[in-house]
Amino acid sequence: KTIDDTEIALYNIIESAISALNEDKIDKYKRIFKEISNEININYNKQLTMDYYSNLLEMNTKYFSKLFKTYNNISFIDYLTNVRMTKAQDLLKKGKGVRETSFAVGYLDSAYFSKVFNQKFNISPSIYKQTYEKN
Repeated sequence: KTIDDTEIALYNIIESAISALNEDKIDKYKRIFKEISNEININYNKQLTMDYYSNLLEMNTKYFSKLFKTYNNISFIDYLTNVRMTKAQDLLKKGKGVRETSFAVGYLDSAYFSKVFNQKFNISPSIYKQTYEKN
């Protein structure tokens, strides 16, 4: 890289940092909870917990839960479940098995996964999968 390229890259980093600081002055949690939501969308298959995030932010779990709901209009658990179930639908449509899908979206117990899926969509994951295999 040339010196000019390096200067431009550094300038962009500084501009991003200043922008983040200004945003934090207005609302110190908005950006943080947006990042947490983005991380959930990427790492939905990991064992994500409110305890993990509240410890990371050095705040009480109940307070974290309240703030998460404030910034996302949905509880942490419901948000995580929605992300996982949406990903599960995609995997089942692609022909993945129920057990494989369960593990892929972060459920270690495939029976519990099936129960949650059924509650969310009023159809079992195996029947849901069969519906798309016929099409």
